[in-house]
Amino acid sequence: PMMMMLNNSIGMLPCLLLAVVMGEHHKWRPAFAALTSRGFLFLGISCVNGLVISYMGIRLQHMVAATTFMVVTNVNKFAVIFFGVVVFNDSAGGLSVLGCMLAILGGVAYAEARKRATQAEEAPGSSGSGLPEEMSESTSLLTGSEGGVELTVQPRPRKASAEDARDSSRI
Repeated sequence: PMMMMLNNSIGMLPCLLLAVVMGEHHKWRPAFAALTSRGFLFLGISCVNGLVISYMGIRLQHMVAATTFMVVTNVNKFAVIFFGVVVFNDSAGGLSVLGCMLAILGGVAYAEARKRATQAEEAPGSSGSGLPEEMSESTSLLTGSEGGVELTVQPRPRKASAEDARDSSRI
């Protein structure tokens, strides 16, 4: 909860500054005065929804890789744009629609690539690194924990070659 408050507080400062610079603050008093009880209800629901989205975003950051989080965030933004165009009849030009479609297709392609990489690592006989056997001479284990990140590098056992046999016979 504290990280969520910090994130939102930092983001609120430039928004308030822009609101003052653009003269938006003069419209606040009449807008709040015109709100009905139903308007306050929707305003409250919107605030709770924003808090939940913020909290879940921070929780997600702790569960997935940074690239995955960026892809999820961007695909989510385009889903919101799509919802606005379809439900609220927001205008969108052909280039905007093309950009949104490319972003969504990129997110789908990334998800598919992650799925294939995970399947390759879990396959029997796999080196676990996702690299071809000749490229993976060591195995890196990267784990996350509450205290931070730990990196352990362990040499992979290599197969004996003809050179190794000659070297051992000289000893």
